Amino acid sequence: MGTPNNNPQQVLEHLGDDLDEEFSDEESIASLDTDDGQDHPPERILAQVQAKNNFIWYLVKWQDCPVIRSSWEGRDLFSNCPWVLDSWCVEQQRQAEGLSKALDLKAFNRAVSDAEAASQHRRVLRRLKRRLNHGKENSDEYFHDIPLNMVQIPTRCLVGLAWLFLPTLARAISSSPDSPVASTDLICPTSNAAECYPRIFEPTKDFQTIKEGQDIPPGLHVRMNIYSGEKEARLNIPMEGDEGHNPEGIPTEQAMVIVDQPEAQPEPEPEKPALRDQVPIEAPVYKDAGKIPPPIPNAEAGDEMGTFQKALLTIKMDARAIDGALDDLFDLSHDIYYGVEIAKDGPVLEKLVCLTLGSGSEKIPATENGRDHKAAAILASSIQNNPTALKEVAGYSKMVMYPTCGLDISASTQKNFVDILRSRLDLEKSPSALKAKVNAISGLLREPTIRDTFIEKGGMELLLEIFLKKEEEFDVVRRNVGQLVMDNFLDEGMGAVLNVWPRIPVSETKVCEAEETMLGDGCWEHHVKIFSKSASKAGWAKEFLAALKEQRKRGNSTKDREL
Repeated sequence: MGTPNNNPQQVLEHLGDDLDEEFSDEESIASLDTDDGQDHPPERILAQVQAKNNFIWYLVKWQDCPVIRSSWEGRDLFSNCPWVLDSWCVEQQRQAEGLSKALDLKAFNRAVSDAEAASQHRRVLRRLKRRLNHGKENSDEYFHDIPLNMVQIPTRCLVGLAWLFLPTLARAISSSPDSPVASTDLICPTSNAAECYPRIFEPTKDFQTIKEGQDIPPGLHVRMNIYSGEKEARLNIPMEGDEGHNPEGIPTEQAMVIVDQPEAQPEPEPEKPALRDQVPIEAPVYKDAGKIPPPIPNAEAGDEMGTFQKALLTIKMDARAIDGALDDLFDLSHDIYYGVEIAKDGPVLEKLVCLTLGSGSEKIPATENGRDHKAAAILASSIQNNPTALKEVAGYSKMVMYPTCGLDISASTQKNFVDILRSRLDLEKSPSALKAKVNAISGLLREPTIRDTFIEKGGMELLLEIFLKKEEEFDVVRRNVGQLVMDNFLDEGMGAVLNVWPRIPVSETKVCEAEETMLGDGCWEHHVKIFSKSASKAGWAKEFLAALKEQRKRGNSTKDREL
């Protein structure tokens, strides 16, 4: 491919003879600012660019129009004239083979800017010329007795003097309130000259408001601001972030877009009533979602499926790239499809459980690089609000609650999920990692078999022990523990199964203060109440305490009816 030319004048020569009219001194560029009312179909494509969203813009030369009026258009434009696109494909091949030169867009844009600047200068010169003619008519009487040979000044000298005094004269012309010439090029809504503006809208790369009475040159990107009711316009060039999709096929200069309204300050939400005062609602019913289709391929996202399959294989094999694989799985696990696929893969599911519990392999320690945190976050994202994935996990419930973590352990010595996590609870120093593990447990407890086994193995004592971690930075974890208990055992509106836990009455204070019995199911109210008093701003703790007391009452009533 030929080297692009950075000289704007040579770029214009490269485009052909049809630019001669555009730069002719006989006719100003300003004469091209008005539409001739004729239909100008696309003639050829000069260049193309690809935006960050992979949308392709084409620089289109219009038939019987100068190249300087070419505009950027989308592919839909060529639906009725595919031969233009075919010709461009041939031209691209010629450029690739070095048979023709590609258009240097930077030089072209500079040439367009130079042309627009030249247009502005010519307009000022025309104003100056009219001004001089107007002054000549008014001064004929003064000069009628002066011999002609005394005022024979060469035209070139006159033009040179005019350029010297151009800025001062231009301001005088545009601001003169009694000048009929100025009034034809400017619009002055008031007597204040500072409020005057050009009659012909002068576009830039940024949107500007089209003022009342302004003429709009053809080929601009015009939009309506539906919030202010004003029209805005800019040069019709592809900008970073433009979607470029026009489903209705409307010409750009006639299209309307919605301008984002500045965000208003949100009004404070009204205070919600306490949970005990709210009207109970029926729990949402989990329904079989059936076969989940894979996500639609997205060019911007790349090969998601390939990345996903590679990450699964890496985790199974304990490969060195496991940290990157965990990152990839976390990014994809929020998708329902990938969440189901993770839950279906038994070896990967067990590996994630083991990493969450801090039981990695000698080769891949779970505590390095936050692997336990990442694994717990993947588990939580895969099964929360994903009933199909939860159904797949149900098939591995025994493996989840009794993970081998790659060790050859007999049934008599095998530890369960609760014991493994509890044995290393004192080593948990990261609130965010522990919070992710609580979220993973909350998702797993939605499965009835796992929930029953978890309670049987002392899982509620584990949660209370997590709740009682002393450091203030673990307050966020305490709140998550409270949310877990509410969502799974106390709040029917969030899908909790009532009367499963707690099943015993509240314990006495002395029982809950003794180290041997402080983690019993009857001591939750005691510890939550103490925390609620020390953290007065934690309103959730008061609601949690009220829900615990309400469930104790329901549990006692159920026992009385059974008796």
